[in-house]
Amino acid sequence: MSAEVASKADFEKLEKKVDELVLELRLLNSKLPSPKVVTVKDICMIEGISKAKACIEKYYLPRFGESAYDGYTRWDIEEYEAWRKIPIEERRKQFQEYAFQKNQRASK
Repeated sequence: MSAEVASKADFEKLEKKVDELVLELRLLNSKLPSPKVVTVKDICMIEGISKAKACIEKYYLPRFGESAYDGYTRWDIEEYEAWRKIPIEERRKQFQEYAFQKNQRASK
């Protein structure tokens, strides 16, 4: 009887899958009462980050933190779910481009 030894790549793959499942469970948990909107606080809970991190690294938030509603910082749950499907690195790149363009407009 021989046992196979898992490689480092196997563990990394498994760790990534577990992280994805944890995020999905957090999202499902946040939807239990079937909310129609999510707030920064909800997103922080789902993503496992602090509010300060979400406010600094705005690529965690749909529209880079620009609210979908006047007077409130919140977004439709469907918009947030679509946003989460975009890989974090892609959202980070999009935010950098957005911030650059915003600074260019402000300097004119």
